[in-house]
Amino acid sequence: MDVTTLYSIGELSRRTGLSVRTIRFYSDSGVVAPTTRSPAGYRLYDLDALLRLELVRTLRELGMDLPTIQRVLDRELSLAEVAAAHADAVDVQIRTLLLRRSVLRAVARRGSSPEETRLMHRLTQLSGEERRRLIDDFVHGSGDQIEVHAVFADFEELIAKASQVVDDTVVDFGGNGAAPGDAFEFVGYGPGATFVQLDATHWQVNSGDGLTHETIMLQNGAAVHAADVLFV
Repeated sequence: MDVTTLYSIGELSRRTGLSVRTIRFYSDSGVVAPTTRSPAGYRLYDLDALLRLELVRTLRELGMDLPTIQRVLDRELSLAEVAAAHADAVDVQIRTLLLRRSVLRAVARRGSSPEETRLMHRLTQLSGEERRRLIDDFVHGSGDQIEVHAVFADFEELIAKASQVVDDTVVDFGGNGAAPGDAFEFVGYGPGATFVQLDATHWQVNSGDGLTHETIMLQNGAAVHAADVLFV
């Protein structure tokens, strides 16, 4: 391709798949400025502008906002650090969507009561710390940890606090390692805590100081991968 070739907005639209209106907006915003203008005053763009526009389209499809993209194009931010930040944001969105999916599947399978459904839905709208506090309050209010696990067994993240999981039963665990699936989050067990298998269905949580040993039963005998367990 001749690097001196100039493209009209219509040609850019055909090459990038973006609408003429969108390209004009990017041009007016200074994100992809025209290289020059024709004698009749029409905007013309060179190959660099075309490549810049294709990068803008890619980053927009990945969810980046225009001000951030502008800073990347102006080399105020590296693409690597912006990508890392957005990957973290996407992780949060994925976790939220997984929790919402869990609520819907739990309600469909269990025929949950309105109160139970409201509580599960509320969990998807809270931060990790807020979810832990809500479950903690629910545990103390119900006095029955096993019942709580039955209610929340369909969640991808099962949160358990130290000294509150003695002889608990999880009815339908579906861990999947690094891929999407169920996971345990153990709170307050200290550095060096472990989660070890005792037999086909029983697992033990051991605190880092060696003083606490609590047993959990996985009713479906599911395997638990290292990536399925998080100690915080």
